[in-house]
Amino acid sequence: MQHATNTGDAHIRPYGALTLMASRTVDGGYAVNVFVGAERESELCFTSADRAYYRARYGRIARLALAGQTAENIALILAAEEAAVIAAAEEAVSPAGLAAIARPKPQVRPTMAGAHLIGFISDAVFHALEIAEREGRVRRGLTRDGRAPFGVLNSAARKGLLKLTPAEGARHANWAFGELTAVGRNVLADERARRARETRKAGAR
Repeated sequence: MQHATNTGDAHIRPYGALTLMASRTVDGGYAVNVFVGAERESELCFTSADRAYYRARYGRIARLALAGQTAENIALILAAEEAAVIAAAEEAVSPAGLAAIARPKPQVRPTMAGAHLIGFISDAVFHALEIAEREGRVRRGLTRDGRAPFGVLNSAARKGLLKLTPAEGARHANWAFGELTAVGRNVLADERARRARETRKAGAR
């Protein structure tokens, strides 16, 4: 039998080969970290300000894990499900309605937590954009290898900062690399300028 444990404010429970650790964020939202043994599976970790979204995604990961799916397969399944939601929504829109939309659509579903909004980018996304600018693309992989994890690519794509390309011969949502969009270049330049200002302010104190 699998048992839940509480460590401080975190609720930890195993599901199959995965362990899910749920906690509240400082702003009142929800955070879920997923582990296989001691290794954190960043592609499955997420935060959300919306309780319904948090419960639904947590439950989906838990059910897939109990069904014997690996962490990598669960990430692919979730990404494919999100892509299917987008495809169904786009099919329901008339050609006239699509023509009226001037800006490009993100490749992955905007999150209920608002992670798709461009008002803030994390350090991980910032570094991924820098790699994409420097090398022409940022490949999916480990951060320590100069690449970006699946979750970082997804986050950047939600904001419209990267255009994602799937691995050759793989399903659409199995992203291999991302390339900077025009929006991504502008946001990267703005973020660099903002960080430079913050550095100057800190040095003047």
